[in-house]
Amino acid sequence: MKEFQEKYHVFQSALEIPEPWYVFHYELAKEEKTLHIYIEYRSGAEFSCPYCGNSGCKVHDIQDQDRTP
Repeated sequence: MKEFQEKYHVFQSALEIPEPWYVFHYELAKEEKTLHIYIEYRSGAEFSCPYCGNSGCKVHDIQDQDRTP
């Protein structure tokens, strides 16, 4: 488990991904020469409202789709 956390921590540090977000998976596509990094937020995380700015908002609904442009 420690090796797993250290490997993903490198990406989190390099990309400056703040808590409660974390890297949970990555894929190296050698033929395409691309690196795909997947992030999630920790269970129970609270965020600021994007509309009013209030902090401490829980997540109720999420959009379940790939958000790659």
